[in-house]
Formats: sequence, C-alpha cells, structure tokens
Amino acid sequence: MDDNIEGRSSNHKWLLLILILAFITRLYGLTAPPWDYHNWRQTVTLMVARNFARHDFALLHPQVLWIAHTQPSDPSYFSAEFSFQSVIAAFMYKLFGESEAIPRLIVIAFSLSGIYFLYRLVRRHAGPLAGCLAAFIYSMLPFHLFFGRVFMPDVPALSLAIAALDFLDRWADYPNWRMLTGAAVLAALALLQKLTVAFIALPALYLFWLVYGKHLVVRLQPYVFATVTFLPSIIWYGHAMSLARQSGFAMQPYRVGSHLELWSNASFLRQVQSALVEGFSPVGLLLVVLGVFWNAGGRTVWICRLWLAGAGATLVLIPELLPENHYYLSLLLPGAAGLAALGLTRLTPNRYAHLLLAIVLVLYSVGAVYSASPFYIADRWPWELGRLLNSLTAPNDLIITESGGSPNILYYADRRGWMLNRTYDLAFIERLVTAGARYYAALDTDDQPDFLRAMDARYERILPPREHSGWHIYRLVP
Repeated sequence: MDDNIEGRSSNHKWLLLILILAFITRLYGLTAPPWDYHNWRQTVTLMVARNFARHDFALLHPQVLWIAHTQPSDPSYFSAEFSFQSVIAAFMYKLFGESEAIPRLIVIAFSLSGIYFLYRLVRRHAGPLAGCLAAFIYSMLPFHLFFGRVFMPDVPALSLAIAALDFLDRWADYPNWRMLTGAAVLAALALLQKLTVAFIALPALYLFWLVYGKHLVVRLQPYVFATVTFLPSIIWYGHAMSLARQSGFAMQPYRVGSHLELWSNASFLRQVQSALVEGFSPVGLLLVVLGVFWNAGGRTVWICRLWLAGAGATLVLIPELLPENHYYLSLLLPGAAGLAALGLTRLTPNRYAHLLLAIVLVLYSVGAVYSASPFYIADRWPWELGRLLNSLTAPNDLIITESGGSPNILYYADRRGWMLNRTYDLAFIERLVTAGARYYAALDTDDQPDFLRAMDARYERILPPREHSGWHIYRLVP
C-alpha cells in the first residue's frame, strides 16, 4: 500500500513539473499585442470578447468591427462558433479592465487543462509512464506551444474534447449518469467552441461499443449523449446562419468537400508536409510515426487512433483551407501525442533504457522550441497604424483599411469600418465616403501610383510618421 502511495505521489510530481514547464513556456509575450502568427484570427476572437464586455454580454448577437455591406447601419455579426473563451474574457474584462494578458492567460489555462486530461486518459489504461510522456509530448508540440497561448478557439476546443473523452472513459469503467452527463456537456462546449472537433464522436462511439457491444443501438445512454452533445451546436449554427443573412458576412468554420482535387496536386502535398513538420517538429513527427505503426492494441491505443483518424478525415475534407490556415492541423495533436507516448513506452521496457528516453526527449524539446520560434515574430505595422488611427479619429468615425482583408488595423484602432483586399478603386472609395467613411488607411500601396495620384487629387493626405513612409492615410471629409 505504501509503495503504491509513493508511486502515485511520484507520478503526480512529474505531472506537476510538466504543467509548470508548460506554463512557463507559454508566458512569452504575455502582455504583447496579438501581432504574431495568425494574428488576424486572434483579433477576430478578441473583437467578440471586447464586444461582449462593452455591450452587457449580448451573447446571441456577437459583433465584430468590420462592415460587410456598404451601409454601416447594417449589423456586423460574427456568424461562426459560439466563442466560450470570449465570454470568459469579457467577464474578466468587466472585473479587471481590458488587457493583453487576460485573454492569453485564459487560453493558457485551457491548454494546461488539456495536458492534464490527456495525462489522465492515457495513464488510466497504459500506466503512469505513458501518461507522463503523453502530457510532455503534447505540451511541447510546436503548434501547442504557440497556440496554447494565443486567443484563438482551437486549443480550448481541443482541451474540452479531451476532457469529454476522459469523463466518458471513466464512465465506461463505472457507468453512471453523472459521469455521462459531464462528458456530454464538455463535448457540447467543445463543439460550440469549434465545430471541427465533432470527430470525437468516433472514439466516443468506440467507448459505447466497449460497454454495450451489439446492444448499443437499443440503449438509452448513447442517444442521450449524442443529443446533449450535438443539439446545442445545431441550434447555435442555425442561429449563426440567421446572423450571416442579416450582416451579409458568413465566417464558416470550414467548407466540407470543396476542392478535394487539391490532394492530387504535388505542390499542395509538399506544402501540407511542410506544415506538418512546422507543427510537430522533425523529431516530434518521427515519434508520432513511431507511435502510429509501433503500437498494438488496448483501449488507449484505439482512442488515440480513432482521434487521429477522425481529425485526419476532417482535414482531408477541407483542403482549400489548409494553405492559409495551418493551425487546423492542431486537430491532430492530442491523438498524435498519445500514440507517440505509447510507442516510446514500448521502446523503454526497463529502467536501463530511461537514459535513451531522456536523450530522445531532450532532442525533441530543443527541436520543438526551434520549430516554434518563427511563430513569435511580431507583425508590428498594423498595430502601429491602428494606434495612430485611434489617436487621429473620433470613436464614431468610420475608417477604410486596405489591409489585405485582415481585421487587424480595425481592432488596433478600435474603430468600425471596412477591410479591403487590394481593391484600389476610387469609385468604390467614393461610395463608402457617401455611406459615412471618414478616413482611409493603407500599408504598402506604392505599387499603385495611379490610385494614389487620384486619391491625392480628391482627398487630404495625412503625413504618417517619418519611419513609416509606406503608409498612406487620407481624411475623406473636410
């Protein structure tokens, strides 16, 4: 009994060290603006949080700052996922005021909880070494290192999905309604946060099969789980379609089955391969491949395999989104980390192999940090231009931003307006001025001399700071 207690205590110490390491590695840039990798997706979610806080939690009508139609009187609804993390951030904004650190800390908390629940899920049937390895590998994967600290919906959705499977796995051992309901509620929150995690239905179905076998279809529990899990998302996304019709803008979570022919394109396949190395690191990808082909059977192995299969099938169905959205590959991370850990445990049958294991983990960690380092490079210009526009304009002024279709400048300026994608059409600008636009701002339009001459002839140019000669700012009304 004492040995078991001592062993559990030692395992908990290792888990605590892993969580502390994960927390420390996610603190980099805690108070920095959201100007790093995939910054446009960060600012979208931050807009929703800021809107909730400023408009008394209008949860059914989340809004963003960009205007989809010409008329600014049209609402600017965010018609995608129900951002559970934005609700938490808005509540924290109300308590402590708006800051850059609060949203990052929320995602870090979700990230650490996902590491913890993956540890529990793997440890329960594969042992403490496998649980610790899964937690460590998952925590250090480059995409998890980075996206586990930025205000995007992906890591919180993954953490909720892992927690749901952990609860359901415990229910499979000791069936009771409390555990089943908890699993279903967590799964429902995961799908509301990001619909792409719907593939957890595969490992969930496997667990129900373990309990009921061929009698699965005549038992009540699977139907209750499916209803609680999927009904909130069905209701929400039906509502989101209504918001899209009102605002004229639909930000779909993904487009299933579009441009599947991309998978036969060699250059596209090379790009996906490069993104996998980017998200897993070379050593991490080798560990995942080892885990996929080295493991035998067992409940944990099959849960991780079905996670990986479901996530992979989801990615196969959305090829057109992958080139611009590498972060979708984060769907693979938990299942891949679990399989890599289980494969490593088979390579370390005794304590004499632990030195080799330590060397492998050190190489993996160094490679993971190196692979993640480019993600932190700051894209400062939209932030600096946005802050300048904030100082030049009044809170109700509408601005036009030539930003490549990115909402970053609008978010940093804290102003409503239009985000154009290399339009450079004076007639269109004039229509927006008629609709109420007061300022125009663009980055790097020196390759459009004719457009700039026409703007200079029509509107007043505001000289930017000397170090930003590539900026072009115009006051559109006297």
